[in-house]
Amino acid sequence: MRQHIASLLGFPMGILIPVCLLLFGVLTLLLLYWPVLVGAVTESADYRPQLPLAEDREEPFYDIESERASAIHMYPPLPDPENVTDGNWIRIPAIDVNVPLAASPSLDDKDVLATLDSGAALYPNGILPGRLGNVFVSAHSTGEPWKGKYRFAFLRIGELAPNNVIHIDYQGTRYSYRITETNVVTPTADWRVVSDRPVPTVTLMACWPLWSTSQRMLVRGELTNITKLTEKPS
Repeated sequence: MRQHIASLLGFPMGILIPVCLLLFGVLTLLLLYWPVLVGAVTESADYRPQLPLAEDREEPFYDIESERASAIHMYPPLPDPENVTDGNWIRIPAIDVNVPLAASPSLDDKDVLATLDSGAALYPNGILPGRLGNVFVSAHSTGEPWKGKYRFAFLRIGELAPNNVIHIDYQGTRYSYRITETNVVTPTADWRVVSDRPVPTVTLMACWPLWSTSQRMLVRGELTNITKLTEKPS
């Protein structure tokens, strides 16, 4: 019987058994490692780095309405603030940025990208302007016409330098941050922006270089001033 099978397959009888054992071993390895191979290929095909997610966190810093003496002393109001208008805004005088600030409904890329049609996106990572931790804001640096009127919001973000100022006008109060550093990173599947910071900070992000999504420009700053602009919206 075995000789008949070997003749049908075209193998000499002496190598039929080793061939069968080899095939059995290969099949066993495929069954064991198939989920790993499929997972690696699927992740590589599906992952298209867009905007990294910040970690969820909620820890209030203080309420400007409380007017605590220590808070006022640490972050004194600016005299005669300029460009005071209703609504939430991000303003960067050094590069002539005056862009609406819109809250993204979630940390998902699709929601953040949709929010960018309305201006710069404030990430819902549990940290609001002026609070302890890292406020995270992103905006387009360049983009095709279908990306909306704010596709060039952060066009000149690469010109920012330490000690330039970022103003975030949020719910009737201006939170001013002094830039401490800028750098360029390459996003990966496991890259995250840290929300936990021991002091109130802000991070701005835009795709980089211009007309590319391969990297991200990050601009970081620390809170220096809190200025009451208007009555807090009801």
